[in-house]
Amino acid sequence: MDRELLRESVLREMRLTFSRSSGAGGQNVNKVNSKVTLFLPLESLEGLTDGEREQVRARLSGRLNERGELVIQAEEDRSQLRNRSLAVDRLCALVTEAARISRKRRPTRPGRAAREIRMAEKRKRKEVKSLRGPVSRDRSD
Repeated sequence: MDRELLRESVLREMRLTFSRSSGAGGQNVNKVNSKVTLFLPLESLEGLTDGEREQVRARLSGRLNERGELVIQAEEDRSQLRNRSLAVDRLCALVTEAARISRKRRPTRPGRAAREIRMAEKRKRKEVKSLRGPVSRDRSD
């Protein structure tokens, strides 16, 4: 995956909408459209192979709208420009992480020392539980 080409493609193909943000900000919240919603069609995204594109589509299917666009929102900052930058950064990081191929887990078995420790703990627990039983009179300690 080519990250520079990916970022350039995102900046070229993205569609932005702006709306009023929620949260703190006083009167500024009621006047300024600082919330950024970024839409990016996955089909036009460059810098990904076909396999990576399919993997991104599968992993981020919950963030896709009915048109097949990836949707990201940013409203953390009071500045529209800063929220726009945050949305682009978040989108690039999200696509990069989704395209990364995860390694297969190799099943392992516990070592001899771990098995011995486990068995010693089981014996100790067995002893504790056996002492909880009823006390018999014919037992001489």
